[in-house]
Amino acid sequence: MNKFIIACLAFIITLHGAAQKGTIKGSVYDPIREVGLAAKIELLSSDSSLIQEQHTWWASDDNGRQDMKAPFWFRIGDVQGGKKYIVKIESDKYETKYIHITADFSNRDNIMDLGEVWMTRETSKMETVIVQGTRLLMVNKGDTTIYNVAALVTTESDMLGDLIQKLPGAELRNGKIYVNGKYIDKLLISGKDFFNGDISMALQQLPAYTVGKIKTYEMLGDASELTGYDMGDKQFVMDVIMKKQYFGQKFGEIVLAGGTNNRFKILGRLFYFDDQQSFGLVGETNNLGQSVHTFNSSQIWMNNNPVGNIYERSAYANYRFEPNRNFKFGMSGSVQHKREHTFQRTSVESYLESSNNYNWSYNQGRAVETTADMRLTMDYKPMKSLKLEGTYDFSFQKNYITDFSRSFSTLDNPDGMFSASSIDTVFTWHSDYDLLKRWVQTRQQQDALQRLHSQQHKGSISAKKAFGKNILSFDAEFNHNNSDDKGYNLFHLDYPVSGLDNDYRHRFNDKESKQYSINGTANYTIAFERGEPLTGWLKPFMKFRKDYTHSDNPLYRLDWAETDIVSDLVLLPTDLQVLLNTLDPANSFEYRQHINRFETGLDFRSDVRIGGKTWVRFNGKLPLEIWHGKLDYFRFNQPFHTDRTHRFVNLDLSARISLTPNDREGKKHTMSISYNIDNKVADLLNTLNFKDEANPLVITQGNPYLKNALTHNLKWEIKFEQQERMRHFSSRIHYAIINNAVGYERFYNLSTGVTTQTPKNIDGNWAINWANSFICPLKKNQQIILDGGLFWTYNHSKDLNTVYSLTETDKALNNNSVGTSQSKLRLRLLYKPTRKLLFNYQVESVWNNISGTRSDFKTINSYHINNVFSARMNLPCNFNFNSSLNVNSRYGFADKSLCKTYFLWNAKIERNLGKNITLSLESNDILHQNKGVSVVMDAQGRTETFREQTPPYVLLGFTWRFRKK
Repeated sequence: MNKFIIACLAFIITLHGAAQKGTIKGSVYDPIREVGLAAKIELLSSDSSLIQEQHTWWASDDNGRQDMKAPFWFRIGDVQGGKKYIVKIESDKYETKYIHITADFSNRDNIMDLGEVWMTRETSKMETVIVQGTRLLMVNKGDTTIYNVAALVTTESDMLGDLIQKLPGAELRNGKIYVNGKYIDKLLISGKDFFNGDISMALQQLPAYTVGKIKTYEMLGDASELTGYDMGDKQFVMDVIMKKQYFGQKFGEIVLAGGTNNRFKILGRLFYFDDQQSFGLVGETNNLGQSVHTFNSSQIWMNNNPVGNIYERSAYANYRFEPNRNFKFGMSGSVQHKREHTFQRTSVESYLESSNNYNWSYNQGRAVETTADMRLTMDYKPMKSLKLEGTYDFSFQKNYITDFSRSFSTLDNPDGMFSASSIDTVFTWHSDYDLLKRWVQTRQQQDALQRLHSQQHKGSISAKKAFGKNILSFDAEFNHNNSDDKGYNLFHLDYPVSGLDNDYRHRFNDKESKQYSINGTANYTIAFERGEPLTGWLKPFMKFRKDYTHSDNPLYRLDWAETDIVSDLVLLPTDLQVLLNTLDPANSFEYRQHINRFETGLDFRSDVRIGGKTWVRFNGKLPLEIWHGKLDYFRFNQPFHTDRTHRFVNLDLSARISLTPNDREGKKHTMSISYNIDNKVADLLNTLNFKDEANPLVITQGNPYLKNALTHNLKWEIKFEQQERMRHFSSRIHYAIINNAVGYERFYNLSTGVTTQTPKNIDGNWAINWANSFICPLKKNQQIILDGGLFWTYNHSKDLNTVYSLTETDKALNNNSVGTSQSKLRLRLLYKPTRKLLFNYQVESVWNNISGTRSDFKTINSYHINNVFSARMNLPCNFNFNSSLNVNSRYGFADKSLCKTYFLWNAKIERNLGKNITLSLESNDILHQNKGVSVVMDAQGRTETFREQTPPYVLLGFTWRFRKK
């Protein structure tokens, strides 16, 4: 009976909801920008007949101002309940949404809420407009720059990194992306961080054929999203929009390749992306010097081919779950095993009084490395005004390294002398050989082995809560490192010129270290207005950080042991007491270091309108930092202690003027200027008053009177944007002057070749940097695009190198300085005469100049010119061809064998057998001239290095792609 009554009541309630009229409401959002979206709403009957039509409207606050993050609402009234309807939602550049409903107004308010409706970008439609219409490479839409991938000539084997390097104004530096000189804070895939922040993985592993467009724009940060106002936390993002057909489908490929010089490559990829989740699996093994973690390409400014002979196996996995905008979870991990054989030759010149010092060396080594890492991330928004974030990272590393090296030093620079065979010849000379005794200061030979184990744990949490336009933030992070480093070394040193006794050492180092750090930040942002929406904010903050390091470094001299173990590099005495008897107290040490930092202050931003149209944005930071460090150090069987406390203010002020009227956000022409102070505390280890003679050729003396370095930075920038013509120009100047700069004062003993160095404070060091960059399409159809830049840096430093032969008076009067300048011109020309042909020319010219005020200082000029010619062609019969020729010229190097012009020619041809199979033939370094050469110059010397490269090869490859559309 009770069940019958309940059923009747339910039936009556249903009839009541069906009979009455009510309202259907909802809101419409853009899925990429996560902002409200203007749309047309139609209510259709079940047979698609139009009943009502309206448009979404933008919400306003209590004062009538529009909120940039508020939703676009719709309300359809006077709807008969109990009937079936279709809600049609249309917006330009988005796919039309059809929502089938049965009107139910049984609640108290007679309202049926459809909730948030997230639209889908209409990728194919935009491609039709941009690609088939004008075929422009770049298009500006508001503050968003859209790069049309279809306007580029690509091959089936191209990855995302290859695409980005072809974009005008874009470049890759050490795995980071820059566009027009501006750093990309985040790389998104169709609006979502599917690779959990791993940019290098996306560059290396996402196939180019899955990409429809690439966008760059500024995205609101967490604080702006929570408050609905621009809180100054925008991020410059690159959004890679995938083609629609690859969403909701698994796709991937298998690559098999083999060739000459025993080169091979085996690779497998599997990916899946949809609106809520993604996963990726990558496995690879090769001996081409290509890493699953690093993007490699021959289409780069400077030659960066793989170094040495490297065999690598690696695996990577990634998963991302994002069911809605309020919850995100990601996890990723990788395992890598690498074996590497290297050969390196180095020439070092140190600038001295009367005669420079030269050192030549070569190293042959073998390294086996195993690494593993894991990352977990989670974002959660339990309410619209609260966001919680958490991350955890774990990494493990294991190394086994063997190395054999030889080196010698002289006061002369014999042209043509430097080569591996000549170094070996110097070591074959008998100690009584006349040329050796007159010319070579030192000869050093080492045979070493190292075993290293380390692991790291890192976790962080963050919470942000908005109170209207204000926001409270908490951040905390924990980091813990452990390492165990065991090293064995056979060391032999002699002094032919001075005739000092030979120095032979058989050493075993057993180093253990532990580190941890804890830091936290709290701030409260207070927004304010002065007749304009959100004209500024104040942010009082507090920061705390604690660092602890414990390092134990016992050094054993096995050549002191009575047992006969000196002939074996890694043989240790079986008796522990025998080993302890070989402990070297002068070169064994242990220390504990505690560093605490507390900082409090005020950040602020204020937008001011001047003259009714010109906007000026002021930013500033007024902090007070208290730094306390304590170091307990034990060496020579005695303790050393230092304890320091510092208080300083690292002031940071800036102003940006919008040169375009009413351009509050500075998206067009702007000029900015900034000034900041940076205090750097001296390393406590350098302040201990003792002499370190672990390396007999480089003796280090501590300096207990070392002061903190203070740097004043002044920056100026001007930027011009012609969005309609896709032109960009920017010029930046950075001037820095350093008080109490810390540098090593070095005294060279000309007879023994021994260097004694002491950290000292220096006044008068300064530097200036001038950087200019531009993009300029030379034709309206962007068939020819020119981009590049001009860069110049100059560093003025005190000359700290001197010799023991100077008198104390000469040393006191030594006020010489060294000026180091570098001028760099970088140009790139993209020319696309047809849809299937793309030419690319790049040139980078570098001039290094070093001069000194010392009367006998020899001015040094070196030049490096790198030209890259490349072409990509889509040929008939499903053939694709790409080739690059790198012409690398060097002049003015101390090592004359490096002053040559090298030609690096790579080429690859592919044949597509249908959509899913590709055959390829690739040749690396066709002319056998690839040289791994680098040079580093500063005020105290220059270092020139040659590294063995991966040998030339020809590679035949087979690729099978599944689910390729």
